[in-house]
Amino acid sequence: MVKNADWGYTNRMPRFATIVLLLFFLSLRPVLRAEPASQWMWHGDFPWVYSHDESSWWHMPMSDMMTSSHFTGWVWHGACPWLYSFDENSWRFVKSSSVDGKLYAWKQGDGEWYFFEEVSKKWMPSDGLESVAIETGDSFTIPYLSLEMLWCDPGTFEMGSPLVDPDRFVDEGQHTVILTKGFWLGRQEVTQAQWQGVMRANPSFFKGEDRPVEQVSWTDAIAFCDKLSEIERKAGRLPEGMIYQLPTEAQWEYACRAGTKTAFCFGDSLFIDQANFGKEIGETTAVGSYPANAWGFHDMHGNVWEWCADWYWYENDTMSPANDPQGHKAGFGRIRRGGSWLIPARLARSPNRNRVVPEFSYYTLGFRLSLRPIVDNSE
Repeated sequence: MVKNADWGYTNRMPRFATIVLLLFFLSLRPVLRAEPASQWMWHGDFPWVYSHDESSWWHMPMSDMMTSSHFTGWVWHGACPWLYSFDENSWRFVKSSSVDGKLYAWKQGDGEWYFFEEVSKKWMPSDGLESVAIETGDSFTIPYLSLEMLWCDPGTFEMGSPLVDPDRFVDEGQHTVILTKGFWLGRQEVTQAQWQGVMRANPSFFKGEDRPVEQVSWTDAIAFCDKLSEIERKAGRLPEGMIYQLPTEAQWEYACRAGTKTAFCFGDSLFIDQANFGKEIGETTAVGSYPANAWGFHDMHGNVWEWCADWYWYENDTMSPANDPQGHKAGFGRIRRGGSWLIPARLARSPNRNRVVPEFSYYTLGFRLSLRPIVDNSE
């Protein structure tokens, strides 16, 4: 996590004084630079920067007070903690605002975390950013992504819709599902800032750091989960037997309903002050802009469709086991749930099922992160 401070000069200073200060500043530059052994030649936009000296990408997360927009468009040269921006013609001092006062960076070349040691001016191996150990039953936040994960206890619920529901579709067969294992699910849809913190590029059509990432395929979402799992495993923060994945369809509906049996988690109707749907706004909105359900999850209805791990199968009530259903080994596309800003309320209902091919991406389609026991859904 980092923060920055600018060096600048006033245009109202006398010309002679300006020249003197400039010469004085230039004379300091060798002192401000790190030792040659730790010299980095940087290119890129935070939080991803490339070191030409080490031929590797590094991930340097922002602090809670900073977002990647503060660094967008910067081309860096220099050595930490002093970096030079050719975009702004300015040196910047980059220093951590973490609890232990260290500047951390994740190096893609070897998949390890490092911290910048102020005395030696070198990057030293580290176990990664300090964080609270993840305990079953407790919610937690992935620190450098500010990504909140809420715990869902094991439980039983009625999946699908009753025959008396006037808006039901024939593939919403109602049946009892028992989830014997708890799991974590993102409080909100994965944002563009969080996506960039792991994957670097931003594929979204509607730009905005706090908006959900969209135009990502099922395969793209899986790649995000795999990469995040690798980072967290290296840092020692991944619970034994767990991995970041997409939620199963059953887990998604369980969390969406949050104990309700109605068409929506808010009741049998959905209103425009409860969710972003029906082209009312005509684009995505920042995650968390609408009320959460009873378990604390935002945007389970509308905003963007959310990928699930499962293959779609027509008869969800007869083809899946009642306990911890994982979906089928093959099917007619991958499941997406929750509707989007573009579609009517009927398609945003808690039991509504929808599917598209895994390679499909669109500006109505994103995902929500799950941390759960390791299961291979790639087949």
